[in-house]
Amino acid sequence: MGQLFGFVFPDERIYWQIPIVVYPFLTCIATGTFFLSTLDHLFKNKALKPVSNFALLASMAFVSFASLPLLVHLGHPERAFNIMFTPSIRSAMATFGYIYGFYLGLVLLEVWFVFRPQIVEFALASKGVKRAFYSILTLGVREVTPGASRIDHGIIKLIAFLRVPTACVLSGYVGLIFGTLDAVPLWSWRLMPLIFLLSAVAGGIGLITVLYAVAMKGKGWKLDARCVRSMAAYLLAFLLLTGLVQFINFLRSNYGDNPDWQFAFQTLKSEFGFSFIGLQLIAGWVAPVVLLLALLLMKMKDGLRSALAVTSSILVVVHLFTFLWNLVIGGQLASRTLRGSLSFQPELLGKEGILVSAVIAICPLVLLFILTKILPPYQKKVEAAG
Repeated sequence: MGQLFGFVFPDERIYWQIPIVVYPFLTCIATGTFFLSTLDHLFKNKALKPVSNFALLASMAFVSFASLPLLVHLGHPERAFNIMFTPSIRSAMATFGYIYGFYLGLVLLEVWFVFRPQIVEFALASKGVKRAFYSILTLGVREVTPGASRIDHGIIKLIAFLRVPTACVLSGYVGLIFGTLDAVPLWSWRLMPLIFLLSAVAGGIGLITVLYAVAMKGKGWKLDARCVRSMAAYLLAFLLLTGLVQFINFLRSNYGDNPDWQFAFQTLKSEFGFSFIGLQLIAGWVAPVVLLLALLLMKMKDGLRSALAVTSSILVVVHLFTFLWNLVIGGQLASRTLRGSLSFQPELLGKEGILVSAVIAICPLVLLFILTKILPPYQKKVEAAG
């Protein structure tokens, strides 16, 4: 819902609401979580070994629901599948559908090859329905010899190599969709694809850090101190890069000759001052940068270092969501007349309300929980049933 202030055109309203905030959020998280798994599978960063498979499952869970907010937003979601039957590379959303489908396919393939030895072990060790379930997952391939493992590792590297540019295109393309819509001044950022990509990696690392801590706490296991420190270092690096690119983009836009952007930015600060300054900038960027610097530069116990890493990671996830909130919702507040604004008041119910959007955002976490039960990323080897 929106209220009007000043002089605005009669047809102006907030067209893209909360689901269109959740849509890039899920896409960014899917890209960021993939980054961690790639560092181990492709670049052999052993420090991130404890979370690489978990991050791969998280990427699969989030990308599986990345398109759901768009379907909810559409008046006729069943028509979305027409892009597959009547392909057109001139359609921005159709192109996203092709990229999204290709990326999802790569994720599914990588998950199967990474967890194939474990699937075979469970198929041999289990009985009854569980044995039948894992036998189906093996796809009839139960060979886990050294030669077969070398082939699997080669295929995993190839898939991970293909996923790097695909993930960059997927996340960057979401930013490109916003950046090409010059009708909304705050969206017409030429660096938008890069900002989305860097924000995605930071948000994904932050969420994996939090979920890793929760998973270890639930199992009663200690967090790997080396892994936590490595994730914190990457998180700080991408958080600083995100802030730098956003600042450069702000300077370019603020000192340019576009009065529409300056009016839109002033409207954002006026209407969304707390979420922009308080949450996105101070709590979501300045605070985690300070905490991460302290974590990496000061001597402290592993428990305190883990606590600071989790706290800063939560704040980074808040930064990502509020950045998208301010961009999507806040970008639509300024009237095209440059003489008025809209005030957004989200509704609780309805297909674009808070409740539906919250359920969509929780769905990937539920799927991730199920996936970790089917393919435990920390599962020890099991003995074959007698």
